[in-house]
Amino acid sequence: MIQKLGKEVITIIYLFCGISLLVFIIDIFYLIQYSNNKSYVLDDSLSFVYFMYKMLYWAFLLGTIWFVHKSQLYNFERGVKDLKYSPTWVGIWWFIPFLNLWMPFKVVKETYLSSFQVKKTKLDIHGYNNLWSWWGSWVLAKIIPVINNSITRIQYSLDTSASLENALAADILATFFIISAALSFITIIKSISANEIITIKE
Repeated sequence: MIQKLGKEVITIIYLFCGISLLVFIIDIFYLIQYSNNKSYVLDDSLSFVYFMYKMLYWAFLLGTIWFVHKSQLYNFERGVKDLKYSPTWVGIWWFIPFLNLWMPFKVVKETYLSSFQVKKTKLDIHGYNNLWSWWGSWVLAKIIPVINNSITRIQYSLDTSASLENALAADILATFFIISAALSFITIIKSISANEIITIKE
């Protein structure tokens, strides 16, 4: 059932948000430290925190994709009409450069609209806010490091210390938005799961 999978994914997301918040705080500490004395030494004991962050990030991403895949598969099985995106392509869109800036949003949007007993054609205000807060935060979290890397290549040849300081600031900002995206997706999972329960009862 989608509800059980949704609860499992939500648990993963909470774990990911917890470790992300820890990374967020650590990065702020290092940014302050570096701004004061221009030294940056990563404590070996914190390497495990960053490792867990990367592992839980992939668990969060794959869990999100799997939930949307199973939700869309359920929509096909119960005969929802006019579905544009197959359950197989739900996961593929996330890994195609440039297309992954908008196609996952369109897939999740269709999955959300199709989770009602009758497929809706337009997002309500609740769905609109949830989906855009999730996807807006996700895209910002992805493009901020890319933009920073481009700037860093120019700055590094001019001022190494400034490029490292900017990199830390960009990481902090990206982490903030990835936490926001993860928490927003919890609301989407709950909405889709709740709609399925209503559909089954009716």
